[in-house]
Amino acid sequence: MSDSIGTLLATARAAKGVSLAEAATQLHCDEVLLRALEADRFEELGAPVFVQGHLRRYADYLGAPTEQLMGAWATLRAEKLAEPDLARIPRAPVRAVDPKVWTRRAVVAGITVLIAAAAWLILGWGSSSAPAPVVPTPAAVAKPSPAPALAPVTTSVPVSTPAPAPAVTPDAARAPTTDPTPVSTGAAVLRLVPRQSSWIEVYDASNRRRYYGNAAAGTPLALRGEAPFSVVLGRADAVAIELDGRPITLPAAFVYNATAFVTIDAAGNVQRAAARNTRSTAP
Repeated sequence: MSDSIGTLLATARAAKGVSLAEAATQLHCDEVLLRALEADRFEELGAPVFVQGHLRRYADYLGAPTEQLMGAWATLRAEKLAEPDLARIPRAPVRAVDPKVWTRRAVVAGITVLIAAAAWLILGWGSSSAPAPVVPTPAAVAKPSPAPALAPVTTSVPVSTPAPAPAVTPDAARAPTTDPTPVSTGAAVLRLVPRQSSWIEVYDASNRRRYYGNAAAGTPLALRGEAPFSVVLGRADAVAIELDGRPITLPAAFVYNATAFVTIDAAGNVQRAAARNTRSTAP
């Protein structure tokens, strides 16, 4: 294939007669993402597995030769986007310590200490005559006359009676309290059916990995574990979800650039989850 992946995508989009903005609106993604694909700037799109998902989705939308583009992407990734060998990264040489420098520094420090000690001794001997302390003469203290005896005074201390507690009315006793809705937990079976190839990660309530990889189209996954499940979908628009036989629908607000990070509890409630910091070497 003589043309690059980005050139083939741009040619297919021109043949379809749509602009980058129109294509981004149809795919519910950022225009910057599509622009990076057409410019072969794949390093701006994150992990290789996400680049693969975006590329396949864009090619399917444009009607471009998807399998040909995915083969070119696999070759490009193997040749130019290999993981760096951290053991071969050059490092700055460690500067050797010169023992003469430390010797000179020690000599200078010793001379400074000797000079300070000599100055302290000279100043201490020069101030040998100190004025005698002045002892004040105590003044005559007048002897106070005894105070007259006073008759005892009896006072009564009032005892405060605690106020009765307010009575609880029946209406107040029946007043409801607002408690947060708890997350439903328990053993459940999560079933995922990808209509198209999609990256999928599933973790159970104990953070144990139940699935991690690129699921092929039409291959159902039945995962049993303790809910709530933490789910990562690279192609959220192309994966059907069921929990214990009940269909689960992801809100559109939880899907961004066709990717979704969600949690699903035992009752089927779906919540947005934080993105996991994963890095895969799956093709």
